[in-house]
Amino acid sequence: MKDMKLRYFCAAVALSLLASCSDGPDETITGSAGNRVQLSANVEGMTVSTRTASVAVPYTATAPTAESPLPVALWFSTTSGTYDDSPTEYDNTVTFKNTLLTFPDEDVTYPDANDPIYCVGLYPQTGWSRASGNTVASHAIDGTEDLMFAPQKSGSLSSKFNSTDADKHLQFGHVLTWLRVAFNASSHDAIAMWGNVIKVEILNPYKTVDINLSSGAPTYNGSWEYLATYDDAIGMPLQTTLQTAGSVFCAPPDAVGEGSDARYSYTVRVTMKEPSGTEVTKEVSCTLADTGGTPITNQANVIGKEYVLTLIFNPIATIDGICTLENWKDETVEIYP
Repeated sequence: MKDMKLRYFCAAVALSLLASCSDGPDETITGSAGNRVQLSANVEGMTVSTRTASVAVPYTATAPTAESPLPVALWFSTTSGTYDDSPTEYDNTVTFKNTLLTFPDEDVTYPDANDPIYCVGLYPQTGWSRASGNTVASHAIDGTEDLMFAPQKSGSLSSKFNSTDADKHLQFGHVLTWLRVAFNASSHDAIAMWGNVIKVEILNPYKTVDINLSSGAPTYNGSWEYLATYDDAIGMPLQTTLQTAGSVFCAPPDAVGEGSDARYSYTVRVTMKEPSGTEVTKEVSCTLADTGGTPITNQANVIGKEYVLTLIFNPIATIDGICTLENWKDETVEIYP
């Protein structure tokens, strides 16, 4: 009898749990500490959405602090533009360490007091390699890492790097474009037609950045590849309000046209799961524009800038793409002894 009662009790609990599930909107549970857990249930298949989005995190301070440390690689050389000495890496928080006031590599022969010492800075601290006879620093572009470079500065044992000489401050500039992706439906008819967004990818035009260690000029090389900002088998249902779909760091695109006719655009590949279950993939070209909507005509307004790329799903089987410049205020990070 006890076993039968236990079986009835378990069955009741199971029915109660199933009744609490629905195929309606996702449920958001907020705990006492404000932590949120988002659930998406499909009762028939008993699957749960993982809501996988790639989040590219830029360095957004103008100077290192205890809260925003700047771990960098500092390369020193006695030859301008050629860095064949072993790289010297430091974890900097607020300022340089005193050891940087002199040539830091103990394995290198010290120059005379008035001979120049050259220095460049690279962020992140790891992942950089030398090329072209040690005159170029190279780093792969994986979509998640913010890459920065501080152009060459010179000092000497008699004229050391110091906090009062602005000519000896290292100024780190971002060398990739930061894209934040969002999307919405233009109407409820569009929601009914398109279904769920299951994947968003940005066509990254180049795989590596190569920086000339003498001039500081970046070039971009390697074949193109798609970088996913959002990828989920179940997907995110469209809404008429904006939803975020991750972010990514990309190489700047090449210009189409010249002068005032030049245009820069990114290609976005978006995959939808229609209400019928059919997967549909569309490519959308998004032209870069300033805050007023005027197309960008200069690559200087592409490199190291932040753009919000918005996809708008329409009920006539079209997707509009808008890529608007944001006011990323922290374009340069300055550090000094």
